[in-house]
Amino acid sequence: MKPTHTSTNHCIRSPRNRGTILIVTIWIITLLAGMALVFAHTMRIEERANGNRIYQTQSRELANGAIAYAQAAATQAIDTELAQDPQAVGDDWIVLITPDEEQDDRASYGMIDEAGKVNINTATQEMLEKLPGMTEELAAALIDWRDGNSDVTTNGAEDEYYLLLDEPYTAKNGALESIDELQLVKGFTRQIIYGEDTNRNGVLDANENDGDESEPPDNADGTLDPGIFPYVTVHSIQSNQNDNGQNKPNINNTNLNAVSTVLQEELDAGRHAIVMNNIRNNRPFTNLIDFYYKSQMTLEEFDKVSDKLSQSNGENVRGKININSASKKVLMCLPQLEEADVDTLISYRSSKSQEELTSIGWVTEAFGEDGREKAIAIGGVITTQSNQYAFDALVIRAKGRSYARRYIVIDTREGALVRSSQDITHLGWPLNHKVLTTLKTEDDDPEEILSDESLK
Repeated sequence: MKPTHTSTNHCIRSPRNRGTILIVTIWIITLLAGMALVFAHTMRIEERANGNRIYQTQSRELANGAIAYAQAAATQAIDTELAQDPQAVGDDWIVLITPDEEQDDRASYGMIDEAGKVNINTATQEMLEKLPGMTEELAAALIDWRDGNSDVTTNGAEDEYYLLLDEPYTAKNGALESIDELQLVKGFTRQIIYGEDTNRNGVLDANENDGDESEPPDNADGTLDPGIFPYVTVHSIQSNQNDNGQNKPNINNTNLNAVSTVLQEELDAGRHAIVMNNIRNNRPFTNLIDFYYKSQMTLEEFDKVSDKLSQSNGENVRGKININSASKKVLMCLPQLEEADVDTLISYRSSKSQEELTSIGWVTEAFGEDGREKAIAIGGVITTQSNQYAFDALVIRAKGRSYARRYIVIDTREGALVRSSQDITHLGWPLNHKVLTTLKTEDDDPEEILSDESLK
């Protein structure tokens, strides 16, 4: 009998099988390594993003703190030097951007005098029509929007127009609360309000001078069209009260005792009697400039009393234009003035110190005797006082790592009240982009970089 053998099958791997396993293993390792690299890269990106978000949050909070800075700047005797210089806050910087009518090739620094603008809530239709880019139709529509009735001004618009829009609404028939509100008024567009200056920095940036190549639409003429925004306001208002908290005496009141008291404090007895007699015999007065001429005071005498008298009985007076700070385009809106008249005013005020321009009486000297009618025409809408200031505050965090912007309006009539605070970071970086690059790459003093005329 033959012995029985048990057969065992051995699985012998071929070289081809071993090669396949090796390739698969390498692919798996490569895939895992790639996933690890992607994960690490994602983590780095997330880390940087978190850092940027932190910096941006800090910038926004610091921008909120710019409100306190604006309040301080507005109350420290209107410290223009403080407002015109970059201010350090630890490692961060606050810069105030202001448009400059004389130049559009670089940024200017400083706070903005709201009284140096045309108040669209109080200006006459004639004054509104003189604003850059304005038309009779736009001015009429604005008058109808703000007035308290439903009567349609010629070429204007009331509810009948607005209720037929795709998204209907009614005419406000009340004062505008912001310049942005103009976009609700018939005919007004962002182009009319802001022109080519999309980031509102008063500078002709490259994208604002390239025709249709990029936003905004522009005419590529090498000159910035800023729209009406730099020249209009809704905030200008002045106190009509003296230091004792009482309303200033109205020059047209029947009882002139209060006016007489003001004059008596500043004039000697002989002059007081003569001036009061002229006042009694020449009433009523169109405004304080008319009062000056008819009272036959000297300019020196008028300068002493003009700010203590009024042509109004209210506690406040809205919309007067500060002739000491208004730009040429704003002065052009004053009643009955031609460009030659405005040039005369600008030339005169540039030749005088601030101490010589404290009273509106200087316009009579600037115009001379032949300009009496023009001086009287503007006398009721001008002032040399300002109480509201705007601050376009740019906050730069950690050498340009992030930034934020706030547009703040401060009222100084009683302390420093915040009238408006708007986040305008979305408008974009307002300075030359070389400033941002230099801040990030150079070790120079940031103040020197921010103040460098070639970079601004």
